[in-house]
Amino acid sequence: MIQLTTPVDYPAPRPRIISYANRLFFMGSCFSVEVGEYMRQAGFRTEINPFGIVYNPLSIAQGVERLLDGTLYGAEELFLYDGLYHSADHHGAFSHASESETLEHINHALLQGRDALMGADCLLFTWGTAFVYSTQEDDRVVSNCHKLPERYFHRRMVSVDTLLSVWIPIIERLIASAPERKILLTVSPVRHLRDGAVGNQQSKATLILFCKALVEHFSDHVYYFPAYEIMMDELRDYRYYADDMTHPSSVAVSIIRQRFADLYIAQELHEAMDACLKLRRRMAHRPLHPDSPDAMLFETQTETLITALRRKYPDIVLDDLP
Repeated sequence: MIQLTTPVDYPAPRPRIISYANRLFFMGSCFSVEVGEYMRQAGFRTEINPFGIVYNPLSIAQGVERLLDGTLYGAEELFLYDGLYHSADHHGAFSHASESETLEHINHALLQGRDALMGADCLLFTWGTAFVYSTQEDDRVVSNCHKLPERYFHRRMVSVDTLLSVWIPIIERLIASAPERKILLTVSPVRHLRDGAVGNQQSKATLILFCKALVEHFSDHVYYFPAYEIMMDELRDYRYYADDMTHPSSVAVSIIRQRFADLYIAQELHEAMDACLKLRRRMAHRPLHPDSPDAMLFETQTETLITALRRKYPDIVLDDLP
């Protein structure tokens, strides 16, 4: 048979590092949401982006340090712009017209995220870009500019050495608090073309070299998942891209998520994952006539399936199901 792709071969850890007994923590770019939501839907105990989507490793580092320290946000850390109170550390989903509501939202997510991080067995960080925005006033790296005028910020690409100087102490803290903890790193397959194709490749290359250095430095704890390489080499065709030609299509995302599961989750759990995902699709079905005998039978059969899945896999998380 003619080979139509160049497969990305990457060694899987032995034993596989993710099971239903683990608590998972995802943080980073929108790709962390894609994988994290997939794992959540498949029944894993999962926390995703307590600061919202964050793209660069320095902003992610600031968030992780804040979670580790547990320092709540105060009103002095917010700013009012265009009728909303914002935090430069957070996605716009945390912004509200009320200062108190914004703080409550941010600090609730911080406390919940801290508990999840401290209890997590496996962490996944997804880097989107090596470019960072910093304030002109005090050179503080921000996660979100919230559409403020560009004159308030300057933008630069950070070096591998700078990233390592920030992240090595953080990973040392993460491992010291949980010596069995595993950390997965990946580079988002989404292309950032603001600086053109060359700028995107330079940024991604910086992130890939950064990951390589961390894996070598923490060889017993840190692993690399080649999401970007799978997209660029195995799925090197525009049919695998969304309409904007920068984001992976839903088919591409599904392929990459499956490769993630194959690498890091024991094969015997794939059946349970498939059953859980199938069950959620079943739950999404809305009968045309809810009071009909067929609809009531469907509901009874669904409840039986849920009970059987919980009995067979006691650690599976189905809290949002009846």
